[in-house]
Amino acid sequence: MTIIKSILILIFAIVGLEAFAKDFIPKKFEASIEQIVVKRIGKKIVRQPLSLKYSFPKNIVMKTKDITYVCNSQTTWRYIPPFIQGQKGECSVGNSNKYCFSKVFDALSSGLKNNKLYVVKRNNKKSFLEIIFNQEASRELGLKSILFFTNKKLSTLNSILEVSKMVLKHNQKQQDDIYEIKSIRINNNLKNQDFIFQIPKNTNVNYLK
Repeated sequence: MTIIKSILILIFAIVGLEAFAKDFIPKKFEASIEQIVVKRIGKKIVRQPLSLKYSFPKNIVMKTKDITYVCNSQTTWRYIPPFIQGQKGECSVGNSNKYCFSKVFDALSSGLKNNKLYVVKRNNKKSFLEIIFNQEASRELGLKSILFFTNKKLSTLNSILEVSKMVLKHNQKQQDDIYEIKSIRINNNLKNQDFIFQIPKNTNVNYLK
């Protein structure tokens, strides 16, 4: 699950201010994001495109060219397509109470204010806002904190609209995960069936306990 968990926070760019007036994260949206990975050998920078759909609470679809991750209130699927045509793909299926990472987005729906899950700090000197998770939330999410950078005045940062980059700081991983926001679209037409994965034929299925 390391790839998916590292992909998780991602998000979004600019749609309409009214959509974000109440919540930092919109209730339903689709987004296009790029994860920036700095390779240890040679320090080469690799950009990995990611598409995402989210519906509060606990519904998420994330896709890269290498993996598809789908989660709803009951079931989580992680599908890896075959490398060579004719071979079998791999799909892991588990209970969402254990394996759904949408809780990161669910938590951020509380907005930019201190709450039972995290505290919010602003670093005006370096122009970023930091959400620092408490001990319990940090253990569940595997994250120490999330940094939100903006190209605008930090004092006006009240929604994801002004965020240009996000950085995830992990508990047990030295390298931070960096995401650039490319586009976002509020989609109130997302339905429950959009968060159900149909396992393709010719797929090895592993049921997680």
